[in-house]
Order: sequence, then structure tokens, then C-alpha cells
Amino acid sequence: MRHRGDALFHELEEGAANVPPISPLPTRPEGHDQASVIESKSIHMAVQDAPPRHASDTSDTMRREGERMARERESPGAECEGPRLDEERLLDKEREAKIAALENELARTCAELDKERQLRMTEASEARMTAAKRDEALRNQRADLANVTRPNQTFHEEKRALKEMHRADNQRRREARDEQIQALIRLVSQFLDGHAATRQREEEQRLSNERNAGIEQVIEHLLRQNAEQREHLNALSDSRTRQYETIVALRGIVNNPRPYNVKSYPDEFGEVPATEVRNEIGKLRQELRNIQHELVMMKYGPREEFDPDGKPWMASAWRSIPRRSSRRSRKRREDSPLDTPPEPISANSWVTWQPNPALAPTPPSIEPTLLVPDRGSPGLFGPRSPRDSYRG
Repeated sequence: MRHRGDALFHELEEGAANVPPISPLPTRPEGHDQASVIESKSIHMAVQDAPPRHASDTSDTMRREGERMARERESPGAECEGPRLDEERLLDKEREAKIAALENELARTCAELDKERQLRMTEASEARMTAAKRDEALRNQRADLANVTRPNQTFHEEKRALKEMHRADNQRRREARDEQIQALIRLVSQFLDGHAATRQREEEQRLSNERNAGIEQVIEHLLRQNAEQREHLNALSDSRTRQYETIVALRGIVNNPRPYNVKSYPDEFGEVPATEVRNEIGKLRQELRNIQHELVMMKYGPREEFDPDGKPWMASAWRSIPRRSSRRSRKRREDSPLDTPPEPISANSWVTWQPNPALAPTPPSIEPTLLVPDRGSPGLFGPRSPRDSYRG
């Protein structure tokens, strides 16, 4: 019996020592947060530490039982073999029951561990598959987005390059315009400076001449006055010569009259109005013929039928439509200020009678004071009591 118990203890110790360790769980894919990683690590460590701890507890229990049995075998008092054998049998039965319970618990624990390991492996594989599918979908979406945005990116790059080119052209034109403006400003400033310097020099020259006035300027002034007076005298002599020649010519015309025919002048004078009158009379006759012809033609109908009492034709259906003004003229018309309406003319009616304020009666110096008696409500149940009659 002891040998069998020892054999069972050895088998349990070997079984506990040969329990395979729990394989480490697969690493989770990237992208999980820190809390899930810490939780998975703690669960993994608890699962890994549970079988060795249980095996060590079982081996310690069996070792203590073996040591106790060895001490009992080595203890003196072999004369009491009978009762001790019974006690040992009972102890062996209890020990076997404990061993069976421990074996059952160990088997159950191993089954639970295997089940947990399979569940963890299944969850890990499912998580890997889900992550792989998600990564594949994300890669496909990224590829689709890249394919969709590539033409837009090319278009935007071309547009950006075109904008940069336009901006560079505008910058160059702006710089050239600034240079031209600066050159023009410098030229104008130089011109103004030169003009101011010239005026300054002229003013200084004039002042110096005024300060240094001498006999030369006086002589020059007198010579200029002499030349002007000589020109006036020459003009006066020329006008007198022309006047004398005109008088001589008039005297010659008066003293030597030309012969003329008195009768021919009225005849020539009357021929011109007679020709004009004849021309005007001819024009009037021609207009009369045209009007008569139009009147006769108006009596012919549309089918060339003559109607002596025919009425004149109807007016033409053609109507002149005003042309539509252009946008520029409309805009100019809209921009023009609106005509302010004329102020309404207030038409007064006939003169009403108004009293003369000078004849109005004067108000009295002392106005009468009217005393009205106080007529209070008599009340629902007779006259009211005075206010001071109430005593609380």
C-alpha cells in the first residue's frame, strides 16, 4: 500500500513537472490603444502564472504528505501495527481521495487552460484577420483616393505654375513701371530744379542790374523811346498821304462824271424780277399738276377700278418701333439723377370769414371760483361711517 502511494506521489510529481507551459499569446496589431495593451499583458501574465503555481502547490502538498508518512514509518512503537495499519488505511483512502480530487482539479484546470488558450488563439486570429481586412480596405481606399486626386493634383500643379508665371510677369511689369515712374520723377525734379535755378539766376541778374543801373541803360531807354516816337510820326505821315490821295481821287470822280443812259437802268432792273416771277409761276403750276394727278390716282382702287366718289386709301400698317437702347445708354440713363417732381401747388379756396382779433372781448381780471359740493356714495346699507370712528 505504501509502495502504491509512493508510486502515485511520484507520478503526480512527474505529471506536475511535465505540465507544458502556456504558449505566449500573439502580439496584437499596431493601432490599439495603451489601455488594451496593458489589459492583454496582465491577462497573459495571469494565465502564464496560474499552471506553475498550481503545480508547485500540488507538489508541495504531496511532498509534505510523503514526509509525514516517512516519519510515521520511522517512528517507534511497532507493537501497535494493527491499529496503525487501520489508521494508515484510512489515511491512504483520504490521501487517495485527495489525490483523486487534486487530479480532477488538475485535469479541469488543464482543460480550462486549453480552452482559454484556444479561445485566446481564436480571438487573436480573428483580430489579425480583422486588422488585415481593415488594412487592406484602407490601402485600397488610399489607392483609390490617390488615383482620384492625381488628375486634380496635376491640374492644381499646372494652375499653380501658371499663377506663379503670371505673378512673376506682373511683378516684372510692376517693377518696370516703378522704374519708369522713378525715372519720370527724377526727370521732372531735374526740370523743376533747373527751372528754379534759371529763375533764381534771372532774378539775381535783374536785381544786380537794378542795383548797377548806369548811363548805358538810360541811353538805351532814351533810344527806345526815340524809335517809338519815330514810328508814330511815320505812321502819321503815311495816314496823311493816303488821306490826301483819297481826296484827290474823289475830286477827280466828281469833276469828270461818266456818261450813262437813264432808260436802260430801269429796263435792266425790271428784267431780273420778271424772270424770277416767271420761274416761281412755273413751279406753282407744276406742283398743281402733281397734286391733281395724285387726287386722280387716289380714286383708283387696288384692282385698277376707277371710283369717282372713292375715299382715300387707308393709312399704311407700318409703324415705326423705337429702337432698343444699348446697355451703355441704359446705364447712363440710370446713373442720371431722377427728375424731381414739381412741388404741388396749394390752391386756396375762396376767402373765408375771419373775425377781427382787434375787436375780440378782453378776459375778466378776476375769474370766478366755482365750489362743487362733495357728493359721495351713500353706500349699499345707508350712509357711511366717518373714517375716525373705527377702533381696532
